[in-house]
Amino acid sequence: VDTPEYLAKNPHGTIPTLVMNEDVYDQETQPPLPVPALWESHTIVRYICAAHAPHLLLLGDEAESDDRGRAAWARASVEMWMDWVLFGFHRANHHFIDQVARTPAFKR
Repeated sequence: VDTPEYLAKNPHGTIPTLVMNEDVYDQETQPPLPVPALWESHTIVRYICAAHAPHLLLLGDEAESDDRGRAAWARASVEMWMDWVLFGFHRANHHFIDQVARTPAFKR
């Protein structure tokens, strides 16, 4: 995470970082992406939902009135895990992740 190559994708030098697969996004035939990679786990989760499960994000006018409650529940189930990562997982595992990602094996 401290290499120039990684920092070019994620200037914060943090994990996770998601880079668009060249097989999915052909830069020669499509307009350039606004950023070379996505970082921040919640941003990545929202991208994955929008790209692969957009029904989890449908609320308001985009969802049929009969489906609004179910769509809101599905979206909340995704956001629940995002909040758990922010307030539970991160606090408990920050030291471990930092050691694995930033500390050379011989110094652990």
